Amino acid sequence: MSAVLKLPEKCAPQPLRLTDDVRVALNQLRFQATTCRASAFLDIFQACRVLDPDAEDATNTRQITLLRILGQALDHAPVFYRPGEKNLSFDEKWLAALIEASKRGDHDSFAFLLNRRVVQSKRRIIGSLIASLAIS
Repeated sequence: MSAVLKLPEKCAPQPLRLTDDVRVALNQLRFQATTCRASAFLDIFQACRVLDPDAEDATNTRQITLLRILGQALDHAPVFYRPGEKNLSFDEKWLAALIEASKRGDHDSFAFLLNRRVVQSKRRIIGSLIASLAIS
């Protein structure tokens, strides 16, 4: 006699549960995204030159720099919803997962998520900017 495995008829997708820190970081990125859409093009390999870790507004500068080069790293313009929106775009979920992995020190998950969407030559700068958002 063999046992029959019963599966639920409908498997509802689980909503992404974000910590307050990650939700705040995403909303800050959303706000910055609304202000820098018309910013001048910034080459991803020149991005490090505009970063000054000792500046007063270093966090804002890192956010803006990330947003200005993220499209080059992903090979498409990232989708950001309005600040305060409860739903998340695929790009926002990806960033949230990266920030969460960085916050908990899960280097394997961080590397996996980064490697799936960013080509090798652009991973270091994108990874360091995202990791710096997890710290601030």
